[in-house]
Amino acid sequence: AADQISFTWTAATDPDDAVSYTFYLLNEEDGSEQSFAGLNSTTLVFDGELENNTSYTWWLVATDGFDEVSSDTATFLAVNQPPNAFALISPANGEEVTANSAITFAWGASTDPDGSVTYSVHVRNQADNTQRSSESLTDTTWVYNTGFDENTAFTWWVVATDGLDSVSSDTLAFTVPNVAPSAFSFTDPSPLSSINQNEFVTFRWGRAEDNATVNYTLRITGGTLDTLLATGTSRTARERLDWVQNVTYQAYVWATDGVDTTASDTVAFTINNVAPT
Repeated sequence: AADQISFTWTAATDPDDAVSYTFYLLNEEDGSEQSFAGLNSTTLVFDGELENNTSYTWWLVATDGFDEVSSDTATFLAVNQPPNAFALISPANGEEVTANSAITFAWGASTDPDGSVTYSVHVRNQADNTQRSSESLTDTTWVYNTGFDENTAFTWWVVATDGLDSVSSDTLAFTVPNVAPSAFSFTDPSPLSSINQNEFVTFRWGRAEDNATVNYTLRITGGTLDTLLATGTSRTARERLDWVQNVTYQAYVWATDGVDTTASDTVAFTINNVAPT
């Protein structure tokens, strides 16, 4: 406990001489004593360090230089003062945070009249109630480099402590939105390929990158044909449909991670005309 303490008492009167005081302060825990002599006022502002959660007794002796008289005693408890309240800065409440990237948590400083303050940061996954924490921080920022799960809501808060008492910040929420599968393209068939009517057509495409499992659906249109083929996680399909001569068909694929969908480019191919025999 380091705050200034003001001790005040009533004046002792003397009909003959001026009165001065000696102030005494006793630590009841270890028996140590402090004193201040030659005081001429009835107030003492004490700037010294007191032990937290410790009882102290104080009294005065008044003297006119010849005789002295002692006051009664009074006992008080010196208690720790907790760190001051503080506010979170970022991520702000309701903010969307980029998935799979470092996130910096920042908050205002908490001051303490008795000593230094350390912080602990806590982040809770609202979906599965798991928690990540970092303890004993002396700075007012914390960088989390691993990244957080996509399509998930989180809450976070900070606790400041001086080693004896603690104060917690408010709790804020942020979300990590889902990231759609990355762009991808056909590798087969080649654009504007010419294919015989009775041939199988092989469709191949690149991988749509995503942290989740990606499933693909192939769509082929042209003439009266409009066919959907779910290929699951496979990126290849070999099809011989009811191709019609001299018709140009188009194919594209969409990839989904269960939340968002990304479409490929479109590839066109033509079924050859068969000459009369």
